[in-house]
Amino acid sequence: MLKNDKAEAGILLALKDGVVDYKDLCDAMQIMLEDESKYQEYQTGAKILFEQFDMKNFAKNYYSLY
Repeated sequence: MLKNDKAEAGILLALKDGVVDYKDLCDAMQIMLEDESKYQEYQTGAKILFEQFDMKNFAKNYYSLY
């Protein structure tokens, strides 16, 4: 999951002994299916957060370092 101080793009599931608990996964999926506002929040957050991976933004930030 991507997250910063402006946006959140999903639900982070903890690993338990290297495995995601199926109940945690089911609960997260249920939230996405039933909570329209939370789903929209994550959808909007994903768009905002993935802008940092846009090649123009990535190149601009890279070149500003050098």
